[in-house]
Amino acid sequence: MKNTFSIIVVLLLVAVIFFFLSIAAVEQPSESELFVIERGASVSDVVDKLYEKGFIGNKWFFHIILKLKSGSDIVESGGYEIAKGMSSWKIAEILTGTLEMKWVFVPEGLRKEEVVEIIGSELNWSAGEKRKFIGLL
Repeated sequence: MKNTFSIIVVLLLVAVIFFFLSIAAVEQPSESELFVIERGASVSDVVDKLYEKGFIGNKWFFHIILKLKSGSDIVESGGYEIAKGMSSWKIAEILTGTLEMKWVFVPEGLRKEEVVEIIGSELNWSAGEKRKFIGLL
């Protein structure tokens, strides 16, 4: 009975150590870079790309962290500032937060007022910001 308990404790300790090593930063802190998520990319595509570029150390754990942070399997397409020295928790927080760069698709042939309406609604612009942008066109 005592041996079984000891084995369980050791296995649990190994699992906890493995978990924390898997979510720790992959590299030393470095310059942040723009990580772009293409329109229509699945969460699996995003996680694969993060792993290939060396931002995360374990795909499976990152899926779990992302699910815990966002509550869903959706990551918005656009650009995010992340660095290889960030932990998986921090990267997941950034990917579920505000975009640094957002895709806005505007069909051709629209008047500038219509273009501003599309861009303004996507970027949550106020009426004053929309008028200011029209003045720039």
